[in-house]
Amino acid sequence: SGAEVGQLCHLVLQGWDFAAKGSPLAACAAARALLERRAPGPRWAHAEDEAGAVLTAFLPSPTARALATAEILGREVPFAYAEGNTVVRGAVDLVYRLKGRLVVADFKSERVEDSVAGPKSAAKIREKYAAQGRAYLEAVKLAWGEDAEFRLLFLRRAEL
Repeated sequence: SGAEVGQLCHLVLQGWDFAAKGSPLAACAAARALLERRAPGPRWAHAEDEAGAVLTAFLPSPTARALATAEILGREVPFAYAEGNTVVRGAVDLVYRLKGRLVVADFKSERVEDSVAGPKSAAKIREKYAAQGRAYLEAVKLAWGEDAEFRLLFLRRAEL
């Protein structure tokens, strides 16, 4: 399912060196072995194949090549802050600096349509995750005292 593919992709990218050449297929196999120990089941074999295909296409993309030149400041960075009577918490997939600009990014492995306004268009998906982006930006502003930019990094449609 999509959830398992996303978990595998995230686990691989959590430790991926964008500047080095590596095997996404080998990394997916290792990630599968770890996740399968935590939650055994037959679904991981298909998820490994799909995640391997997604990452094999993503890693040579312009987005991944740009990340190879970025200063990676953190991966899976946990945060928590108060917003009124609510505690907002989560983990930012990737924090990096590129061309002097601080960026907080979230990897998305879901399929993206080429249409401009369809329900799975990049614009609609960005809209869906806008609140998440605002929370990430607030967390970075509170912790680092610096404004940042939020980006969704679509693994199936690599654009930066």
